[in-house]
Amino acid sequence: MATSLYYFTGTGNSLQVAMRLGRRIEDSTLIPMIRDLDTERIIPDTDVVGFVFPQHASGLPRIVLNFMNKLSLPNSEYVFAVVTCMHPRGFSLDQLDQILVKKKRTLNAGFFIPMPVNYILGFDPPPLEAQHTIIGKAMEKLDEVVAIISRRDRHMDGDGFPMKILHRFTDIYRNRMRSLGSLDYNFTVTDGCDACGTCELVCPVGNITLINKVPTWHHRCEQCLSCINLCPSHVIEYGEETQGRNRYKNPNIQISEIIERNERRCVSENPDEHS
Repeated sequence: MATSLYYFTGTGNSLQVAMRLGRRIEDSTLIPMIRDLDTERIIPDTDVVGFVFPQHASGLPRIVLNFMNKLSLPNSEYVFAVVTCMHPRGFSLDQLDQILVKKKRTLNAGFFIPMPVNYILGFDPPPLEAQHTIIGKAMEKLDEVVAIISRRDRHMDGDGFPMKILHRFTDIYRNRMRSLGSLDYNFTVTDGCDACGTCELVCPVGNITLINKVPTWHHRCEQCLSCINLCPSHVIEYGEETQGRNRYKNPNIQISEIIERNERRCVSENPDEHS
């Protein structure tokens, strides 16, 4: 059975996971979600459809919400999702399943994959050695994920939240979604910017342009934080929250690869994985 594997990535965590799955799942094709957002309707023509994306404020990123609203699955028999996150908890899988139920489908399998944190507005990324340890464990779990998907088993990781705490995080998520676009007002550029344009290229929604050689945000921000994390000169700040804080990029993914993968409509993966 052929598999369409849709993904969204900011700093490379979800891209590494998607690429790993693409190499391990036979006859799979990787498709960046952002490439189909301008289409009126998205209809995969494969029996199996998977989604790989990060968790934002414990729920679905807005890009994923917009993608799912355009998605129709008349030809698909098995649907799964793999969520990269700091902790294996949140309500994004339940949220995704509710959307699918309205489309007369269901989420057959859902997984949380802990990866190094990239939300530097609130946390320091772990040291490089710890990043590799976290990613190594994630790749081991992905082997289990592939086995479950290959058997077409039903499986759903729990959200891990007591109901009282879950409601609190749901409120935080709703407030974040309402104010999302305007949050980029807090981005600033310090001295030392060489107008390399990396921030413009890595932004998944084209929210950044160089005006008079200075990065300018246009208030369509998704808070993926690719611009601030992937800036080679580390000259982008977000208020006072990020001053003196380390940046994060998945150590196994190159910036050029994030740019290239997001520009290509789809990529057929070689099943022979390289390290």
